[in-house]
Amino acid sequence: MKSPFYHEAILQSCTLNHLTVDDIYACVREKFPKAGFSTIYRNVEELAEKGLLHKISGIGSKALFERRIDGHVAHFIDQKTGKVYDLPLPESLILERLPPGFSPESVDIRIYGSAA
Repeated sequence: MKSPFYHEAILQSCTLNHLTVDDIYACVREKFPKAGFSTIYRNVEELAEKGLLHKISGIGSKALFERRIDGHVAHFIDQKTGKVYDLPLPESLILERLPPGFSPESVDIRIYGSAA
């Protein structure tokens, strides 16, 4: 079941957050107690396919999802805690430095280390 209500709740949950589907499900269930996990999962994947959510794979054992509102493309990952921090690095800064003829489909920069 696709629902614009679920979509809005998912997008609100993921704004300025890096959440797993489990985290998103818990947030949506606060507003919609009868929501099923598989329904939320399908809606999250649909929003990611449409480009409304950014899926961050390869950090820990589960993918994280976020709603980008500031156009950043870089993340700092604290290797001790697994916490992900947004870095204000606009995509245009990267794209304008590519050699002629390069046509990237997306930009995703990750910096690993320890947060202070």
